[in-house]
Amino acid sequence: MEPLNPGLTFAFTLRHLISGVKYSDMQYSWRVAENTLSVVIRDVCHAICEEYVNGVMTPLSTPEEWRQLADGFPKNWNFSNCVAAIDGTHIAIRKPASSGSLYYKYKGLQSIILLAIVDSDYKFVCCDLGYPQPFQNDTVDMPYFLVGDDAFILNDNMQKPYGHRVLTRDESILNYRLARARRVSENAFGILANRFQILLTKMNYIPSTIRLIVKTCCIFHNLMRIRYPTMQNALVDHDDRRGDLVPGE
Repeated sequence: MEPLNPGLTFAFTLRHLISGVKYSDMQYSWRVAENTLSVVIRDVCHAICEEYVNGVMTPLSTPEEWRQLADGFPKNWNFSNCVAAIDGTHIAIRKPASSGSLYYKYKGLQSIILLAIVDSDYKFVCCDLGYPQPFQNDTVDMPYFLVGDDAFILNDNMQKPYGHRVLTRDESILNYRLARARRVSENAFGILANRFQILLTKMNYIPSTIRLIVKTCCIFHNLMRIRYPTMQNALVDHDDRRGDLVPGE
């Protein structure tokens, strides 16, 4: 029996990620058995991750690399010394067998959490699926930092908005600018889910396959932002000539 054409396997993998259509429905239109689809799509996702992850999601290890990352925030969001925005989102799943309450969240939702660090251009610097690790401290005179919401602890490397109701003018300005900088992570999740609608479904796979699929979607997202920046920016927020924020598509 001849192996499936690589172009065909890549095509139906993309179709599955973009639409979220089930294997049982795909088997008729692609003329590939459901059990074969489940194996091949997982293999294609593995191959994509191995080939591209170091090129589009390389871990930053030197102060200069972090400084280069920080250069985009003053330019794009008028917020200095910020290296990235951090946020998390729930990826809904069907309860895996024998998992107990491991994936149980509020309101009866079963999910895996995608925790991501996002740069000023909506690219994922790094992401973690279910096992967040603390960010390393960087001791400099004026430290670089991440921006996040109230879910994160305020410290030298994590800045979040003032929480009290009555704010001074300076505090209001800081909250406004911080919120604009932090929006890159929320928008990145929105763009990701809009493009790869499998993330909007309740994924019925084993947890390792779910993590693989989400990682593959993040890598594709970064590839498209790197290779086709003009086309991608129609989807995102931008400033008009007066400096007012214009929401993206």
